[in-house]
Amino acid sequence: MSERKWKPDPIEVAQFLDDLVTVKLYDGDPSLGELARRAKNIERHTSVSTFSRVLAGTLLPTWANVETFLLVCSIDEQEIRAFWKPRWLRLKAGPELPVRPGADAAGHTPPVCPTCSTAMPSTMTPHRKLSVVPA
Repeated sequence: MSERKWKPDPIEVAQFLDDLVTVKLYDGDPSLGELARRAKNIERHTSVSTFSRVLAGTLLPTWANVETFLLVCSIDEQEIRAFWKPRWLRLKAGPELPVRPGADAAGHTPPVCPTCSTAMPSTMTPHRKLSVVPA
């Protein structure tokens, strides 16, 4: 197995962690114990020590811990998907993060019709079976 060559910039990681602290402050600066209770209430059991490591660490925390932290600090899931996860992914994967063809800036690809493979809005139902009319 090859070693990963990209190491996140410690200054950018520190800024990301500082921004997480700011999120906590804007949520009323709940104690780590309160955050752990909130996590348990949404069935994402996370310990006080895990939240402490997320906020006081120097390494990029796992996405699961970041996501749980943001959820228990009352951050909307849409904001988490649109802003926080792409930012975390850029730190984790580096500037060469591959973007899948057809993906938007957040890395999401639109749903594809299983019949004809065209991109479609999520509210659209797949096309009915297509038929070919003889010429």
